[in-house]
Amino acid sequence: MSNINTFALSGNRLTGSIPKSVRQLGKLQYLALDHNELFGPIPKEVGNLKGLYWMRLSGNQLSGEIPASIVTLVNLQELYLNQNRFQGPIPDSLTNMVTLKSLDLSSNNLSGVISKSLESLRDLKHFNVSHNGLWGEIPSEGPFANLSSDSFEGNPRLCGLPKFGVPLCPKPKGKKLGLKRLGKLAISLLSLTALATVVVVVVIIWCWNRKVRNRMSGREESLPVTKWRRISLLELQRATNGFDDCNLLGKGSFGCVYKGELADGTSVAVKVFNFSEEEADVDTIDVHHECEILCNLRHRNLIKIISICYAIDFKALVLEFMPNGSLEKWLYSYNNFLDIIQRVNIAIDIASALEYLHHGYSVSIVHCDLKPENVLLDGDLVAHLSDFGISKLLGDIDSITKTRMFGTVGYIAPGMC
Repeated sequence: MSNINTFALSGNRLTGSIPKSVRQLGKLQYLALDHNELFGPIPKEVGNLKGLYWMRLSGNQLSGEIPASIVTLVNLQELYLNQNRFQGPIPDSLTNMVTLKSLDLSSNNLSGVISKSLESLRDLKHFNVSHNGLWGEIPSEGPFANLSSDSFEGNPRLCGLPKFGVPLCPKPKGKKLGLKRLGKLAISLLSLTALATVVVVVVIIWCWNRKVRNRMSGREESLPVTKWRRISLLELQRATNGFDDCNLLGKGSFGCVYKGELADGTSVAVKVFNFSEEEADVDTIDVHHECEILCNLRHRNLIKIISICYAIDFKALVLEFMPNGSLEKWLYSYNNFLDIIQRVNIAIDIASALEYLHHGYSVSIVHCDLKPENVLLDGDLVAHLSDFGISKLLGDIDSITKTRMFGTVGYIAPGMC
């Protein structure tokens, strides 16, 4: 047994714990015990496997902290501990494993920060700590410069660069101020009713101040009609890989939304409309005119419409992609968290967008389906209203309100009351 260099028993439903006698495999180079039913901690005796290049223990029920002795495996190149129940911090001493190329710690119960010292692992190509309880700033130098949001998702208290799909970290001075504000709010907001009252009062005051400013300085003039970028159906099919379900972001009463990437690398959301027979006959000229109006709306809290693609039986809007998804995801998910300041700011953003749609443009636009699902958040958690004016693209708004309601069944948006 001591001369074995490969020990692979993956997917065999093995039970029990990893025995301490594993230290006897002194010449072992490859250890694969993934996708079994092993439990308990990793014995510290694994530190005796000095010749180990590759260790895969993922998909078990192993628990406890990652043992400090594991960092003595200075020849280890690939370490997979994902899909277990490990707790505690990520050891800072992992920086001693200078040959490490792949490290997967995802889907555990790890906590603490990601040490900036890990930036020294220059050979590290694959790093995944998604779906844990980590917090603090994500390092951005060294191997982290080439990582994406997939490596960190499911850790709502992480912060860092927008490309990681997390909020920006607060500045040191602002952080102290924010903590003081949160402390005062925590004392004053004794119930959900009080919280709702604060939000409503802030929104009303903000809207009133905006109207006063508008009366003094005049209404915001709409920008001249501009030609939007022409995007063909073929381009959209390429951008979404043929509208593959893997790129599906969501479905709604109007149609489906797909994530796409245009030829120039721009990430977009493509909203493809569903049609009844009568809606398929909408005049192309009318659609062109309505899109002229929508594309020339200018407000920081409205989703940007990049282009429209229309044919006899196909219509789609090409929209700006919002990396943080919908407000619904942040309100009703255990993996996301909004503090009171962020919630108030989002409420103000929504009120600002509605005020502009109703009164700040030459043509009043009624949303028809205002709900958390139609409020999208960018990388800085700034709210952007989507699906505004879509009923106008599908048919005359008067006939819509007389015949049938667009939007969510059993729900009437405030703008329609």
